[in-house]
Amino acid sequence: ASGAYITDGKFGNARTFDGVNDYISVPDSSSLRLSSGLTLEMWYKTTEIPVDWIVPVRKDTETGTRYLYGFAFDGSSGGRIYGQYYNGTNFIGTYTDSEVFDGNWHHAVMTISGTTLKFYFDGVLKDTVTITGTQGVPTGELDIGAQPPWTEGSRGHFFEGSIDEVRISNTVATASEIHERWTEGSSNATTLRSRASEHFLEGDGGFEIESSGTTVDAN
Repeated sequence: ASGAYITDGKFGNARTFDGVNDYISVPDSSSLRLSSGLTLEMWYKTTEIPVDWIVPVRKDTETGTRYLYGFAFDGSSGGRIYGQYYNGTNFIGTYTDSEVFDGNWHHAVMTISGTTLKFYFDGVLKDTVTITGTQGVPTGELDIGAQPPWTEGSRGHFFEGSIDEVRISNTVATASEIHERWTEGSSNATTLRSRASEHFLEGDGGFEIESSGTTVDAN
């Protein structure tokens, strides 16, 4: 981690980012090279209204054809958060229907099942789009709190706020599963971690790879 400090989280501890140069970097691994079957989720809170686009979580590509998946806030649309996938030619995005910068914890989830990209916000499906073209996998690092280095640029677009419980899975969560996670997290944060505690990191910006039970330490 670079600069992101431990603070009170949605569950236990989280990481807070200053929006200037704080980030957590996770090296590339085969477990994170996903494109046609994945679930990415996080809890976040912020009061910052972006004037540009901001990246809280993204896995990108540094060399070769660029592919990526992650979340972003779109400054050109009032700062709405969305899930995104880039297939080497086009950005495919799934958006919320409003901006939320109220300083409260919110749950964001994106899933890709085959060519279908969906985005859920606070337990509710907000958008569905179809991915067209080649679906390759990103081979660069994954960053929390910033856009990672990519084929034509360096790290940037830093997030200001707090992030907790980032999870990545190679299975596709259903709408009912996602709603249940949001409901549990909203009513009782101690129920957020339904699996054995060794699969999770405290105060982390770490995450669980559900397929293998492997935890990657992002600190």
